[in-house]
Amino acid sequence: MINNKKKLTEHEIGFFLYDEALCPKDTRQGIINAIKFINDFYKSEETIIYRLDENGNYINILNNNQETFDNNISTIILNKEKDYVNNNYVFIEIEENKKICFIPVKSKESKKEYVISISNPNTHIEKENDSIIEIIKHCISVILKDYEAYEELLISATEDILTGLYNRNKFIEYMNILENSKDKFVFAIFDLFRLKYVNDEYDHKVGDDYIIKAGEILKKYFPKYNYEKNQDGSLRKKETGNILFKIGGDEFVVISKMDNIETIESKSRMVQEEVKNIKLGVENQLALGLNYGVAERQNNQTPNDVYKEADEKMKEDKAALYKALGLERRRQTKK
Repeated sequence: MINNKKKLTEHEIGFFLYDEALCPKDTRQGIINAIKFINDFYKSEETIIYRLDENGNYINILNNNQETFDNNISTIILNKEKDYVNNNYVFIEIEENKKICFIPVKSKESKKEYVISISNPNTHIEKENDSIIEIIKHCISVILKDYEAYEELLISATEDILTGLYNRNKFIEYMNILENSKDKFVFAIFDLFRLKYVNDEYDHKVGDDYIIKAGEILKKYFPKYNYEKNQDGSLRKKETGNILFKIGGDEFVVISKMDNIETIESKSRMVQEEVKNIKLGVENQLALGLNYGVAERQNNQTPNDVYKEADEKMKEDKAALYKALGLERRRQTKK
């Protein structure tokens, strides 16, 4: 806890930050403690740590919300234009009666770009306090190293290693959320045609390539976000309402809260056509494909009811394809 009546030395500031942020076993809580310390130290209205993504968007690391700043401000912060910034911080008037001090920081490990945003600090941030800002930047960069490791651990528990899609754990978690809501949604279930045959006849590297390429096609038609341009030319993320999962070796699921069943059906057909044309780099081009089934939640249906309905439709589609190609379901060879 900061004693506001006492002026802290640089050594004490570093000690407090490390003590508050690095000691807790809960890494997320450590970040929260560090933010609170900076906020209290500068007596500011709000302190936020943003991660800068590849499009220059500011993502709040604690809730993944995106902040949209004027594109000119982003340029100033990233390029540290000399008229506005010394080596350690940028002080910008965002709007009337709102000034923000932006402190650029790089993670100690990944070198990812972050920004500490301090709104309307009541304690002056002046050039003679550069050494204090350097200590804060150093401490936060070390803390972010641990936080990134924590985030990677969370991702590995919910993300499929091959495709980067949500895995079965995340699917079960989301199904439980849907169970407790009355939201309308559409389920689409996809099954990779002949994956076992590809793995058995060639090798699992070829099978993995098949999975990855099918996943990329699904992402193309069912993205989680679309990007729209702001008037100043910067990009903002907009959720599509689609969530894509890989829940088994050859099974994918899309859950959509915004698109109707006709739209999902149409997109599923386009996915199916594109998957047929996947090239796997083997001598003889295989008959590939993606079978699917789509169902929409009706009154009083549980998420599991909708899943089963879509799954039955997918199995019917799969059986029809086997029959059309003259393939045995078990042996997957021509009759």
